[in-house]
Amino acid sequence: MDSGNCAISKEAKIGRNVSLGNFVIIERGCEIGDNVEIGSSVIIHEGTRIGMNAVIQDGAIIGKQPKSGPRSTYRLERQKGAVIGDSCLIGTGAIVYAGTKIGSKCFIADRAGIREGCEIGEWSTIGRNVTFEFGIRVGHHTRIFANSHITEGTQIGNHVFIGPDVCTVCDKKMARDENIRTPPVIKDRSRIGCNSTILPRVTIGVDALVAGGSVVFSDVGDYQIVRGNPAEFVGYVLKRDRFKENGKD
Repeated sequence: MDSGNCAISKEAKIGRNVSLGNFVIIERGCEIGDNVEIGSSVIIHEGTRIGMNAVIQDGAIIGKQPKSGPRSTYRLERQKGAVIGDSCLIGTGAIVYAGTKIGSKCFIADRAGIREGCEIGEWSTIGRNVTFEFGIRVGHHTRIFANSHITEGTQIGNHVFIGPDVCTVCDKKMARDENIRTPPVIKDRSRIGCNSTILPRVTIGVDALVAGGSVVFSDVGDYQIVRGNPAEFVGYVLKRDRFKENGKD
């Protein structure tokens, strides 16, 4: 490994066959596994752990500590280092905050932003410009496509499909009176079409389908199909189209 014009703490642990681009910063307490590829202008903050065979592309920032703005009501605490699993790919300009854990073989696309306290299961994909607020849980083999905004505390299951430009919402009163956050729950194998909005307290059931452009005000039951604004029940997912029926569990 040629560290050249990079700044690497003597207290960082670097594995074998790690390649570094130009102007990489690796702070103290970081652990980088074997065969990791790190692009140029990457910053890996204190305490971050990156598994074997991972790829961190140019300009990514890993393990950033959160900072609050002057009007923020969110109580911040210092987070433990970020964890990036084996064989992950972190795209150009992506930001992964401290306190977040990303499972093995995940793909975090260019310019995605993932805040503190999130957990993403293995084999999941987070698309370009996707924004994750804090404390989100995502299962394994889930795909969330470009430009979607996932609000704080949202729970997303396994094998979920979320199309582009989807928005989830957690604050029913929109900052009037007491700000009580009640994020949605999106259960296993459900599908949400592009440009849909999922409002606070809503649960999307197992293998349910939300048609593109829908605004969902109330719960969607298992296998139900809803569409429109407000979203209305229009039928059930056919058995032949259900994820479990195809033997993909």
